[in-house]
Amino acid sequence: MLEDGLGDRVVLLDRLDPPPAGWSVTPYPSTTALAHEVLVVGFQRDQLEGRRERARHLLEEMISREEGRKLHTTDNLARAGEASQWERLGNLLKVNLKLVRPFKDHAEVIDHSAPGSPPVRIPLKPNLSPWQNLERYFNKAKKLKRSLPALECRLREHDETLSLLRGLASALDAAGDREELEAVEERLRTLGRVTRDRDPTRGRERPLEFVSTDGYRILVGRNNHENDLLSRKMAKGHDLWLHAKDVAGAHVIVRMRNKNDECPPGTLQEAAQLAAHYSKARYSSKVEIMWTRACNLKKPKGSAPGEVAVDRYRSMVVRPDQGLPVRLSRPV
Repeated sequence: MLEDGLGDRVVLLDRLDPPPAGWSVTPYPSTTALAHEVLVVGFQRDQLEGRRERARHLLEEMISREEGRKLHTTDNLARAGEASQWERLGNLLKVNLKLVRPFKDHAEVIDHSAPGSPPVRIPLKPNLSPWQNLERYFNKAKKLKRSLPALECRLREHDETLSLLRGLASALDAAGDREELEAVEERLRTLGRVTRDRDPTRGRERPLEFVSTDGYRILVGRNNHENDLLSRKMAKGHDLWLHAKDVAGAHVIVRMRNKNDECPPGTLQEAAQLAAHYSKARYSSKVEIMWTRACNLKKPKGSAPGEVAVDRYRSMVVRPDQGLPVRLSRPV
């Protein structure tokens, strides 16, 4: 077989010596071996490249979306940095509140705390009273200050996700056979990034799956149907069930090896942090997590998907770790 290094091939039944410049010759012991290379191996290679190209296109879209989310978070972080300015205008308005006329769209005041005592124009909402405008400035400042830790945490999460996706793109390019390519695809599914992957027995997406540092499988539901599937169908009585207390979030199941198996403290901590991460309280500084054996769960009659009643449980408080899902995902 004659190849030019650019993917073009010419099948020769007789040896061509020497080959043309830029071409190389690969000898085969028989026409059967040559036919296998051209037809079977070539077809498999084309299939592999087709899957690689589809995965690459998907990864590029995911990276682009994540970069867009990061830009949006960066813009919000810049606006949150204006909290001190909103508080300053609120304080100026408070000092001069008696001078503010109702139904005006601005107020002119003097800032005696600044050098030279410059005049300051404070925008107002005419449909609000002077006192309501004052509250608006202070409430806005408080809201922006409260959002700062969550936005900074979200920005770090975007960076970690982008780093992971770019690493997967490199692994995808380096995948030399079907097994390596499937390992990359499985990593994407484990991280919950491929939403089109479905469980053929249920017709719905599969729950997320992680592996604790102690080697225990941890399953996480992403919606009410998956939560229902985890708690009612997949969990065995001796498995551990976790959920953020009094907060909407994912059902988390730790697969125990047998009914006498005790969950290692490190695995319990990681499962609790996953329950916190996949809940509405993911950006809180501390989250209370309830946990119990799955045998203590009951499904009330007529309840909505994902709703369960818990007979008895224990609780623990954890600090959400935004990078934990990446660290506990299966290696490529």
